[in-house]
Formats: sequence, structure tokens, C-alpha cells
Amino acid sequence: MATLVAMKKWGLAVFAVVLLSISLLGQSDEKQIKTALYEYSLALKAKDWDKVFEMTYPPLFEYAPRDQMKAAFIQMDNDLMKVTFKEVNPTALSDIFVFEESKYAIISYGMKIKLELIGTVWTPQMIEIITDQLKSDGSKVIYQENESVILLEGDKQMFAIKELNNSDSWTFIEKNEAQESFVENLLPEEVLQRFN
Repeated sequence: MATLVAMKKWGLAVFAVVLLSISLLGQSDEKQIKTALYEYSLALKAKDWDKVFEMTYPPLFEYAPRDQMKAAFIQMDNDLMKVTFKEVNPTALSDIFVFEESKYAIISYGMKIKLELIGTVWTPQMIEIITDQLKSDGSKVIYQENESVILLEGDKQMFAIKELNNSDSWTFIEKNEAQESFVENLLPEEVLQRFN
């Protein structure tokens, strides 16, 4: 009888350790994602494009080569415009979804960007075209004429992806209409359906 009681206690202890391990694993993923997103937002604000693209989901570069993307981001700052990433503020994190050899999550976040228009080339028509384009993804766009500044605010989402054979690294890719065709080619159908 004492052996049976000891076995039950041992079984309960093992069960408790397994539950705790599963709980800690989930917390570890959440903490890793939050840490990676913080590093990503710092890189955006500092315009450290090498770091930003190091943290971008690598298969994206099959469709848009890294060097071309980097050149495009560098060209955002020029004699006519200065771009400042003001805020990347995470608001929600989905549950982790494991599929095949990777883990996936959706991060919801608020983004604020400031576009300073430089020089006298900016006609009202050009500004209207730019603001209409920026509004097309649902962002709030405010043009401050007296400062020649366009403020862009929006609630966005991105995928966080971690390949199980690369346990230290979460990478990111935007979840938006502009990149929808890329994302459909990059992520499994099951993942897209899970987070749709």
C-alpha cells in the first residue's frame, strides 16, 4: 500500500513538472518574441537596416532581394524627405502555433512614423497623392502644413516566425495587403488559415 501511495505521489510530481515545463516553454517563447521585437523596433528607429533585415523572415528575400530592399529603405531619407520611425508599440501577441518545423505567432502593434518634407518641391497635389497612398492600408494620416510634416499612425500586424532548428532566433514579416501575395507564397496554408 505504501508503495502504491509513493507511486501516485511520484506520478503527480512528474505530471506537475511536465505542466510547469510546458508553461515555462510558452513563457520563454513569449519573452523571446518580445525581446526580439524590442530589438527590431530599436533597429528601425536607428535605421540600422542590416539588423532590420537580419531579423526579417529570410524567404522574403527570394522575392525582394535584401540589397534592393536595403537600398530602398536608405533612399527613403534623401534631400526631399526625412523618415523617422517614432514608435513600434506591441499591443497583443497571439498564441504560438507550431506547424511542421516552425513556430508562428501574430503580433499586433501600433506604429507611428513621421515624414518631414524638405524643400519647396512639394505641391499640394503631390502631398495629396502621398497621403492618399499612405491611407490605403487603413493608417491614420495627418498632414501638418505649417511644419511640412506627415504623421502616420496605424494598428498593424506581423508574423513572428521561429524555425525549430534555429532555436535562438525569431524573425518577422508584415501581415498586410501590400505583401499578401508574398506571404501566401512564403507561409504554409495551415498557418495562414490559423491566423486569418
